[in-house]
Amino acid sequence: MIGKDILSFWLGQVIPSRCLGCGAPSSALLCNRCLEAVKVISGSCARCGLPYPENVPICGACVGKRLYLDSVISLYIYQSPLKEVIHRWKYLRSYRAWNLLRDLFLSAIEAKKETLRALSVHAVVPVPLHWSRRWVREFNQSKMLSILVGDFLSIPVMEAVKRVRYTPPQRGSSYHKRKENIQGAFALKEEVRGKRILLVDDVATTLATASEIGRILAKGGASEVHLLVLARTVKAGS
Repeated sequence: MIGKDILSFWLGQVIPSRCLGCGAPSSALLCNRCLEAVKVISGSCARCGLPYPENVPICGACVGKRLYLDSVISLYIYQSPLKEVIHRWKYLRSYRAWNLLRDLFLSAIEAKKETLRALSVHAVVPVPLHWSRRWVREFNQSKMLSILVGDFLSIPVMEAVKRVRYTPPQRGSSYHKRKENIQGAFALKEEVRGKRILLVDDVATTLATASEIGRILAKGGASEVHLLVLARTVKAGS
């Protein structure tokens, strides 16, 4: 990590810094315009995490969905420029993007600390990657976020669930299609009986993946499963 810090410093001396969102010259990771476009979710549906002007227990988007989640806490809206920053982190292994997302994540969980602590969870569980995707990406983004929130809440991170079947990227798929594709993709690998679990992921779209993991955890005896996501999509049908 120190080596990367030194490399980033020297590269910064010869390569002009640019905004991670729009690419404009910027001494900061995000220019002022892009920083203002990063939208914090202050009010949301407690059941699915979609943003609302104020907190609501359930919203219309939840109708017809059986979610194996006791609550969903969403931190930011998944839109530009946050979308581009997350892409740079996950697919381009951008160290600068991770620095920015780490700061945004820590700031948001600090703002939600009362809600998070009130859950009284026993462990943080990252959404797992299939080994082949983990090998290509070289890291699990959900585990990196899980470590941050685990340290913040002073509770352990448990890789309690493993992905046992590869599933292709599901971008653009409906909730019901995703739910069908993800069935049988996960299995329990650690004892969770009687535990309250905080599941962590970077982006939530339809909640099909998180709900399936919640089902596996509940089947294994977890008493509660809550989801914390860095960013939540707000498209129709999400």
